Parts: sequence; C-alpha cells; structure tokens
Amino acid sequence: MDYLPIFADLKRRPCLVVGGNEIAWRKTRMLLKAGADVKVIAPELSAEFQHAIAENQIDYLGETFQPEDLDGSFWLSPPRSGRRSMP
Repeated sequence: MDYLPIFADLKRRPCLVVGGNEIAWRKTRMLLKAGADVKVIAPELSAEFQHAIAENQIDYLGETFQPEDLDGSFWLSPPRSGRRSMP
C-alpha cells in the first residue's frame, strides 16, 4: 500500500508544517481548507507562504525546528524535497 487515507477533523486544531517550498504549500493549502490553525517553520518561504503570513492566515515560527515546536500540535507535516528517497 503506497498511501494511508486518513480522515481527521482538523477544524481549529494546531498543525505544524516544516518546510517552505511548493510541496509544503500544497499541504498547507489542504490544512487551511480543512480549517486547521497552521504554523510553519522554514529557512526560506515561497511567495505563497509569505502572502499567507502577511494575511495572518498562518503563523511563522522561524527558520529552525526546535522539539518544543511540537508542543500542542495535533498534526505534523514533515519536510519533503520532492525527490523520492525510497524505491
């Protein structure tokens, strides 16, 4: 099985996204559509992330992940480069 379908009520749930690239933005858009409270950590942010932060749609926690950033998070979206590391 390549994918695990998960259905979760994310309304007003704190969700952490690590990464600021296009892949992370696609995940963030889905979380926002589900009503999640999104926080992002990334050394570099795409224009979409910058706009969402400026519009107070998401919170920016900084450039570097710290273990305490997970405190209170319901969901974590780890970084992904877009390249598959496994066959």
